[in-house]
Amino acid sequence: MRLLTFQISGYKMALPSEAVTAVGKPFREGKVHQVDLFKRVGARPGPGADHPAITCSLGDALYEFTVDKILNLEDYQFGQLKQWPKVLPDAGIFSGVVDIGDTLFLIISIDRMGVGGHRAKR
Repeated sequence: MRLLTFQISGYKMALPSEAVTAVGKPFREGKVHQVDLFKRVGARPGPGADHPAITCSLGDALYEFTVDKILNLEDYQFGQLKQWPKVLPDAGIFSGVVDIGDTLFLIISIDRMGVGGHRAKR
């Protein structure tokens, strides 16, 4: 499987590449739910005016958020994916972590990105 990896304020994150609709400039056509991922993870955008946008789809809904930097497309094996530990507080928009090489990435769950904090419907 493949993950799109990116960075927000030094945090390394990833999401399944099959959910990604577009990467680059913000998608402005049609109804796109804007998600402030920086705010959701308690971070601030890094320096620079042009932050790339990632647009994802879930059913008929499109979700878009900006990041500091797009890193790469990474292949991973199912065994590398670890579910969010039950002993930790609610993971919010995260579904788990994946260890690729010597780097841990937080996995974003698109279905948890609902507008206004509500989960998206499938």
